[in-house]
Order: sequence, then structure tokens, then C-alpha cells
Amino acid sequence: MQNRFSYGRLAAWTITLLICASGLTAQIKMPAMFSDNMVLQQKIKIPVWGTAPQSTKVTVQLLAQQKTAKANAEGKWRVNLDAMPAGGPHQLAIIGEDTITFDNVMIGEVWLCSGQSNMEMPLVSNWAKVNNFEAEVAAANHPNLRLFIAKRAKSTKPQSEIDSEGWKVCDPGNVKNFSATAYFFGRHLQEKLGVPVGLIQSAWGGTVVEAWTSGASLKKASGYCGFRAHA
Repeated sequence: MQNRFSYGRLAAWTITLLICASGLTAQIKMPAMFSDNMVLQQKIKIPVWGTAPQSTKVTVQLLAQQKTAKANAEGKWRVNLDAMPAGGPHQLAIIGEDTITFDNVMIGEVWLCSGQSNMEMPLVSNWAKVNNFEAEVAAANHPNLRLFIAKRAKSTKPQSEIDSEGWKVCDPGNVKNFSATAYFFGRHLQEKLGVPVGLIQSAWGGTVVEAWTSGASLKKASGYCGFRAHA
């Protein structure tokens, strides 16, 4: 009887500790743009941002660099790391009440690949064909080429976050659903420059240019009345 009571009490304490610990793991939150396998832009200041409880001190560490910021009243924080040359893999650490680490981080060239169906069309699809796509996919082993897909989303206002599965290393499994145009461009660029390359796919076939243009810019466009007509 005594043993059963002791084991039960121990189990209860264990569950309590786990619940308390789980509450500590959500202090710092990072956008989907930050993940393992990411590429950071070379030769310019590197912005790193996220959210945390107000006044939380957050330190960002990359190699020998350490930059610190404090979350503002809205819980937002940002640091700018000094420019760095191409290379990797590195580890990026976000340190505060808890610590988040990102592994296999590269520094190189980062490109946004956006547009309609010509940009969205993947290497493997049932609505368009890429020449020799089976062979192209099978040969797509490029560890220094990284792929990021921003999932489709609608909004009439600028958003601070996107939905994505994060950065992926280019291999046959990850490349087949990625933009064919972006892939061939990125592969060529990586081979020519000899530095890591990150490709961000944000494309939506059939969309009109107005959907990609701010209301303020449309108002200034000469001869354009669509914004006012639908305002």
C-alpha cells in the first residue's frame, strides 16, 4: 500500500513538472522564415527578428557575433547582425528565457522567386511538363541549394507571418514540388558563384498584378481607376 502511494505521488509530481516546463518553451517565437537549413544573405547586415513577452531580453548568436535586443510593448524584437561572407554550415542561436537553435545554416545568396503560373509550375505536375523531368529530379542533389515555399494565403493587409514548412535541402524528394523555373535558376547561380543559394518561392498562378501591388501604389498609378471603383 505504501509503495503504491509513493509511486502515485511521484507520478503526480512528474506530470506537474512537465506541465510547468512546457509553459517555459513558448517564450520566444520565431517566424517560419527561420528554420534549420536556412540561408542568410551574405555581405549585408543580417536581420533576425521574432516575438517574446514584453521587456524580455533576447540575444542572437552566430559564430563569434552576439547581438541583444529587448521585446517592445507589442512583444516584437529585432537585431541586425554584422555582414558576413558566404559559408557554413553554422548554428544560429536565439537565447532568452528559453533557447532556440537552428542548425545547418548557410550564408550566401537569397532570392525571392515570385509570379504567376510560369513561376509556380513545379518540376513534377499534372498540368505542365518539364523536359526530362524524371532525370532532372533524380539528379537534384545539391546540398548548398536550399528551398523555401511560402504557402498560398489571402489578405487585404500586409502580414508579419507566412505559413511554410521551412527551409529544405535540395534533393529529389524536396525539389519535385518546387518551382521548376526557380530551381534551374538557383542551380545555375550556385554553380557559377560557388556559394550557397536560398530560393524563396512565393507564386500563385492566375493572379492579377493588382493583387501584388499595394493600395497606395495603385492610387498613384496613372490611368488606373480600378482601386477607386472598388473602394
